[in-house]
Amino acid sequence: MIKRSLPALLVCLAAACSDESAPTEPVNGLPYAVATNSCGPADGAMVAIVLAAQPVEALQPVAPYVQIHIQGSFDALSAGAVFPISESYQDANAWFHGSGVERTANGGEIGVTSRTSTAIAGYVDLRFPDGVRLRGTFSAAWEPRQLLCG
Repeated sequence: MIKRSLPALLVCLAAACSDESAPTEPVNGLPYAVATNSCGPADGAMVAIVLAAQPVEALQPVAPYVQIHIQGSFDALSAGAVFPISESYQDANAWFHGSGVERTANGGEIGVTSRTSTAIAGYVDLRFPDGVRLRGTFSAAWEPRQLLCG
């Protein structure tokens, strides 16, 4: 019995001892979220997620907010997907926009916990070059828009 339970016990122990688990609380100070389609490098599909301090009207956020881009289409995103954050357009990337301040995240990840035809939920763990770290969960309404990339 112990031999069969040992792998599961080790997984639980590792998860309990890890301080790098996915966040479980909303992003502090950025309670509003919206997601939309965008154009990526070489005019490929991209999903843009905005986490904002105020409701996002007509996809025009007011600072402060974070904008995250994930390569690919909304329909291709699925629960359990995790995307590394980097400064490259080939990976997912993120920017913090404040009043006169803009920072590009240089590490971390964005994870998808659920996606329906009208919303996406997940978490972010963003690291910035100045040592600031932004972590939390989000639930964003999907607001598709007409775009002609290219």
